[in-house]
Amino acid sequence: MQRFNKAIDCITFKNLKEMKKLVLMAAAIVAVSFASCGNKAANAEQAAADSIRIADSIAAVEAAAAEAAAQAADTVAADSAVVAE
Repeated sequence: MQRFNKAIDCITFKNLKEMKKLVLMAAAIVAVSFASCGNKAANAEQAAADSIRIADSIAAVEAAAAEAAAQAADTVAADSAVVAE
């Protein structure tokens, strides 16, 4: 009977040791997840400023492309007028 009790104590101690490791690992994961969240308010302001800057850049590029297309159309129209005369 004593041998049986020692075996049960050994198994219980082993399981307890594994459970401690799991609890510590879970605590570490939770700590890392909280630390990785960071300051969302500052990041949101920066993201808004970046999106406005990018939208302005895209608008400028589209305006330049439209102007270049208009100049190309004027050149083609002028070349066609010279050929027709």
